[in-house]
Amino acid sequence: MPRTVATNTRVELAGLLEFVRPRHHMILITRRGSGGPQASPVTGGVDSAGRIVVSTYPQRAKTGNLRRDPAAAVLVLSDDFGGAWVQVDGPAEVLDLPEALEPLVEYYRSISGEHPDWDEYRQAMIDEKRVLVRFVIDRDFNERVTALWLKSDGKKVPLGSFLSTDEKLSLSKAFGTALRKARG
Repeated sequence: MPRTVATNTRVELAGLLEFVRPRHHMILITRRGSGGPQASPVTGGVDSAGRIVVSTYPQRAKTGNLRRDPAAAVLVLSDDFGGAWVQVDGPAEVLDLPEALEPLVEYYRSISGEHPDWDEYRQAMIDEKRVLVRFVIDRDFNERVTALWLKSDGKKVPLGSFLSTDEKLSLSKAFGTALRKARG
């Protein structure tokens, strides 16, 4: 099998959405009240407006974090863990019921297609008090690959990261801030 390496491929938004649409395994990164990162594995889709959408519950940490601070990052993974992936940054909004009901239908369709009983699905969303998170891809098209280094027992360990030029909302910045706080 040929060896693969990470690349810094720049794409237009349409190409990015084409990459994301068939991939539903994601990690949603939000900011805790303490400023540290909160990572949540989620199932996501892309709505008709090109936003990443996630169904969740109002009492989850990610929901509370986004209500307080809409800054987020989403890491979109391939089904094959070693496959292609992308991180995108941007603001997110939380939609509550009843406003979330039809967008939750669109969320389902974006992942699984048609449901056998839409009335049953809608009632389940109401009964479960579901909310919908909509994530706007706010990319800086001048992104660059950078490296984050951790020191462990005198050794430098590289962690590859994707940072926007101003580093706003980036997972690496949040991770670095958390590490600095943890070290005192």
